[in-house]
Amino acid sequence: MNTEIINRALLKLGENPISSQNELPHGRNFNLIYDDVRRSLLSMYVWRFAVKTAELAPLDEKTETNRQYRFQLPADLITVLNVGDFYKFPDLRDLKMSSGERYVILGDKIECDFNPLPLAYVADIDDATKYPPLFKETMAARLAIELTVKIHRNLNLYQLLESQFVQAISSAMQHNDIIQDTQALGENSWVMIREAW
Repeated sequence: MNTEIINRALLKLGENPISSQNELPHGRNFNLIYDDVRRSLLSMYVWRFAVKTAELAPLDEKTETNRQYRFQLPADLITVLNVGDFYKFPDLRDLKMSSGERYVILGDKIECDFNPLPLAYVADIDDATKYPPLFKETMAARLAIELTVKIHRNLNLYQLLESQFVQAISSAMQHNDIIQDTQALGENSWVMIREAW
């Protein structure tokens, strides 16, 4: 938990900053929601600072599907972006005419037919020194929104904070801190989709 981000949220709520995460009256409230809000933001948007790659080695376990290999997903995984050369969006050069599924995620494991397994994913980054300014701003706005009702019970303030959150997300997209869906397409994917019609 980062006191700087919490203090930004408190200022948005018109409250005094705190010096310790457990300081009353609001430190404990932020303690309860901080990690959930961070993970939520990381799962809702693909923040560049949180994108990681890994090459997974197969486990010595039997698969639960008809795939050949089973892999352990990274412990810090929030969202899978692409597996092998297979993007979240279909690259029709690699289309299989069977079920179309190239991999299956089962809990904290992934099964597929290729080995080793290159993986790109959004990681759960809890080190606030790695956060870009717009992520901090977005997180502060989201934390303030979450606690508006508890602290102030003010619908107008809630709506103001919601608009600040939307503006922070929009700014992050404009400044290229967030990868948008069209940036995730593989090379020539649009041409391949068009030609497939």
